[in-house]
Amino acid sequence: MTQRPSFVAPLPRPTPPPFPMLPLAPSPTYVDDFLKYINSAEVLAIDPSSPQERRAFVPEDDLHGYLSESTIRRLLSCYNLSATECTSIRGDYLIVFTILIYIGKGIHIAQFLAHERLSDRFLPLLNDHDLPHGCKDFFDRFYEAQWRFCAQRLRIGRLNDTQLDDRRIIPILESEALHEGPDSCTYKVKVHPSYNQLLEKIEPDATTTDTFVLKTCPARNDHHHYDEVQAYKDMRTEHDVMSNMVRFFGSWKQGHTYYMLLEYADGGTLESFLQDTAPPTKREHIIMFWERMFDLIKLIARIHKHPNPNRRHEYLQGIHHDIKPPNILVSRKRNPASKYDVIFKLADFGMADFVHPGHKEGELQRRDMNGTQMYSAPECYRNETNSTSMHMIREGAPSKDIWSTGCVFSEAAVWSVLGKDGLHEYHDERTAATDKLPGFRSTADSGCFHDGEKLLEAVIDMHRRLRQERRRTDPLIDDIVNIVEDMLEDSGKRPDAQRVYERFSNRVLPNAKANAEFSTNQSNRSQWPPAFRVPSDTASGRPLPPELPPEHSALGITYDPTTPQSMGFSPVLPIDNGLSFHPPLLPTFNGDRRPYSTPGPTLKYRAHANQGSEALEPLGDALPNGSPPHSCLTRPMSYPCPGNIETTQYPSRKPKANGATSLLGSLTIPKESLNRSASKSPTLSSEPSKSHAPREEFPEATIDQVEAWMNDTKQNPSTASLRGLEYLKRLNGRDHIFLFDDSSSMKSHWKESTRTFETLAYLVKTKDPDGMEIRFTSDPSLKHHHKDRKPLIRYLNKTTPSGVWDIGCTLGEILREYNWAFSDEQKGLSSLWRKKRKQKWGVNIYVFTNGVWAEGQNWLSDVVDSIKTLLKKGVQPRQIGIQFIQFGEDLEGTERLRILDDELQEHGVPKDIVDTERHNGNVFKMLLGSMDRTWDEHHPKSSQSHTLNGQLPASTPRTSARPVS
Repeated sequence: MTQRPSFVAPLPRPTPPPFPMLPLAPSPTYVDDFLKYINSAEVLAIDPSSPQERRAFVPEDDLHGYLSESTIRRLLSCYNLSATECTSIRGDYLIVFTILIYIGKGIHIAQFLAHERLSDRFLPLLNDHDLPHGCKDFFDRFYEAQWRFCAQRLRIGRLNDTQLDDRRIIPILESEALHEGPDSCTYKVKVHPSYNQLLEKIEPDATTTDTFVLKTCPARNDHHHYDEVQAYKDMRTEHDVMSNMVRFFGSWKQGHTYYMLLEYADGGTLESFLQDTAPPTKREHIIMFWERMFDLIKLIARIHKHPNPNRRHEYLQGIHHDIKPPNILVSRKRNPASKYDVIFKLADFGMADFVHPGHKEGELQRRDMNGTQMYSAPECYRNETNSTSMHMIREGAPSKDIWSTGCVFSEAAVWSVLGKDGLHEYHDERTAATDKLPGFRSTADSGCFHDGEKLLEAVIDMHRRLRQERRRTDPLIDDIVNIVEDMLEDSGKRPDAQRVYERFSNRVLPNAKANAEFSTNQSNRSQWPPAFRVPSDTASGRPLPPELPPEHSALGITYDPTTPQSMGFSPVLPIDNGLSFHPPLLPTFNGDRRPYSTPGPTLKYRAHANQGSEALEPLGDALPNGSPPHSCLTRPMSYPCPGNIETTQYPSRKPKANGATSLLGSLTIPKESLNRSASKSPTLSSEPSKSHAPREEFPEATIDQVEAWMNDTKQNPSTASLRGLEYLKRLNGRDHIFLFDDSSSMKSHWKESTRTFETLAYLVKTKDPDGMEIRFTSDPSLKHHHKDRKPLIRYLNKTTPSGVWDIGCTLGEILREYNWAFSDEQKGLSSLWRKKRKQKWGVNIYVFTNGVWAEGQNWLSDVVDSIKTLLKKGVQPRQIGIQFIQFGEDLEGTERLRILDDELQEHGVPKDIVDTERHNGNVFKMLLGSMDRTWDEHHPKSSQSHTLNGQLPASTPRTSARPVS
């Protein structure tokens, strides 16, 4: 058997010198000068966790500045080496050459030049495997010296929990402790600019800086470090929201400590911002501040539903778990428009987690991470005095972040109206309230926003005060408080972050900006009488008008220069423009700032839908001469100076079910002014002013036309919007129920019913926050609910109409479901502004039918009784709308629908609750006719195609309708 020869390493081939030796060796003065320069160029780096320990390093850029090609040539001459490789040394071996000279081995540079793996790019060298023959004997000296010249470069994307040698120097020049705790510590650090290769990734609007935040975590808490790093990595692809999240630049481990490098926000935290900055007083600054704040909501919405980077059609559900003012940082812009033009950034993702949603309707079954208890939700409350409660595992859900954010925004709202003193007072009031509760006093829960179950009364009282003491230049605070109160509802009733953001950005903000533009376009202040001139707002104070200020947005009235003797005013009570009616701040004779109020009869108002701003409209029978609401919009009313006169008081604020108040303050108008204006002013008649511009024609569109527009839009996204689409904004925030008459008589109309639903659902699918609903007369308890119309259409296609059903019984059962919203405990409270406002303020029911129902008259009494029951419980007429959409030509069915449309007033049902329209009629009337009497009374030609002068043909028998009590 042949023995396999053992492997013998080949002998190293001698490396020939790359250049001939110089005949003469000049003085070593150049080497000495270079060594002196190295010592003078040393910079001391700080270890933040051991600030007393400093390590010297020489910046690479300084070496490049010193070692020009001519200097390298002179240094080579000291070792009798040729200068032909000066370019290679300067480009790729500069640090290696420096280290060799530093340890007295500069002559060996020729051997290093022969090996690419010995160039600067591969430093630091951790072993001698690649060293050429004759160089290994000084490797230990090279190894120890190299760290001085190999400080860690901070490159974006190159620090991914990298394991660094303990000797590697992090080029931190300055360090300041920001927070030191048992689990982690954070430091404000300044890195050497030569090693900062992170700036190109910071958003262009931010200031360039070498200052960052370094977060350290001991190895025993490595799970906190990994969780936070993973959270930052999960979010780093979301470029549209990343500006509102602290930037993550990399992480590494060195020794027994984990490090994380984060963006430093130069404006401090939101907590310090609210303490150090005076609140905005100018309208544009108030709007700017809240715009910046709500950018945070957009980020939170993305955290709660984050696209899965591994599966494009799935999302991850994240929770931050610790939203609070200290975790919201403030970054100043490079060229800010004002001190409120900042970027708010969410920080500290140490508790954040991202997981796949569970399978129980998307509900996550995961553990709650405690977070800061003051801003924690009531469902996360742990009684510190009860060991069992402290150790109970509670379920975590994104709604806890909504509560925490609501608390933060509540404090920001207080600051915006009352300043930092009001903010301190707010905290003291909450602390006093919670200290009275068992288990709260002297705990981390002291000063929180709940009592363990529900919102504190102290919070509700403060919100009431904000509405009462709002600045006259503030067009947003009422809507902000409404949004905040919704965020502080019970966990199951809180809106998600996406809904909160859309409500603000799509409704509240555009209204405020339009309002601001309107005010800007008004006449100059110098045109107003002296009593109306007020000093400009300043950052140091909150001046109030000496008289009722002529501002549309703040008071809902305008000055009428045509009647200077009487100082006439016109109520500008928003109807369809989404502007809120705000309580005015009027002076009393003692100078107190409070709503001007005198007891007197109440001018009645009612609410109607609009885009998130709850608008109020005076009832016609409550105005002089019984004028209809629309005619009062520009009617001037005299307003003499305050005195001992009888007054008519606008509705004063009433508490909502949770103690919060309505937007209405106590605006008082002298009664004799109303009477005098009614008798003397020609514009006070019930007829609209002749100078008014003609009212825009009602938009009309059939199902065929809308369907064609839908198809055009799908093929060409730039297709012009459907005319009149803006009218449908009034459907926002309501339940939308489609009730299908699935009697056998509808079988021939079923295909057309499905097509009609497909078109209407396309228009309203975004209006119902939690999705549309379809039901059937055969079984009204059976509900099919979805935000997308396609699953509902599929179900309709599977349905076969059969039998004969009672429409009255079906509608009655649906309407009775809404009784819970008006329980006995809420009687006597304002139906517009309840403490526990529901997330939806109304319901639209669309009944698809031919009117051929079960025999008898019970259908009418069931419908009437159900509606009247709701009205008795406090529901406003415009909170409920029943729209019958007729299919077919059945004469008896047509007559029944006519009774519902025209004769319900005889039974005590307001006219604008029930409406009918044919399926081939006006789509806008189908959607709006049941909630607006102007639409109810509008009869386009398409609606009259089957009648003669508005009457049934003579041969049509009329069904007598017995009165219903």
